[in-house]
Amino acid sequence: MDRVVVITGATGGVGRATARMFAEQGDRVALLARGEAGLAAAAEEVRQAGGTPLPSRASPSRCAASCCTTTAACA
Repeated sequence: MDRVVVITGATGGVGRATARMFAEQGDRVALLARGEAGLAAAAEEVRQAGGTPLPSRASPSRCAASCCTTTAACA
């Protein structure tokens, strides 16, 4: 499939399981979470499941906006 899905909280629990499910369908999976180590592990799981990981470290506390935004967008 040619779609991109965005998963917040992608490093654990339901978020990680959902990311893996979409990866098994061959999707590109944008992984949003705060922890770098967890993101790296989740990205590897997505890759092994057949998807393309697009990890992005999120840090809402560093943003002025009230919604979760990647740190790259806040810099």
